[in-house]
Amino acid sequence: LHPVFNVTLLEKYHDPSEFHTHANPEPFAIDDQPPRIHSITESRKIGHRFEYFVCWQGLPIEESSWTPLSDVPTTANDIIDKFHRQHPKSP
Repeated sequence: LHPVFNVTLLEKYHDPSEFHTHANPEPFAIDDQPPRIHSITESRKIGHRFEYFVCWQGLPIEESSWTPLSDVPTTANDIIDKFHRQHPKSP
């Protein structure tokens, strides 16, 4: 067997960027202050990492997210302590 390819099956190359133009990104404002933590509702341990389900202040409940402990600011230590006092069996 020889690696043979029939030339009649070849097609001319068309650059896909000609067909799919990209829209320019819209500018957005960057806040100086990151969103603050309103409350913590759950915690979990994945491997050696702890995560908290954080409700953010000023954002809808749908924007709540699992946040690693390393990403939780130290200003939220009292919120973490309050959560663990209310949920002593949580990791």
